[in-house]
Amino acid sequence: MDPMAHLGRATTIAGEIVAEEDLEIQGTIEGSVRLTNHQVTAGNEGHVKASVAANTVIVCGKITGNVVSSDLLGK
Repeated sequence: MDPMAHLGRATTIAGEIVAEEDLEIQGTIEGSVRLTNHQVTAGNEGHVKASVAANTVIVCGKITGNVVSSDLLGK
């Protein structure tokens, strides 16, 4: 199983996130998220105010910004 990083709902990050693993966001991110060949999930409580580039993007919360993805899934 591939590792997945988790960003909790009480966490806010301002800046650029670059990772080589899947990422689940329940908190707030402002800036940019780049996960080449990996998955970004904006969880139910996630609020992403950023440009997002990933292989797969799953939106259960909210993304405000440009999204570049091979697969985009939303509720």
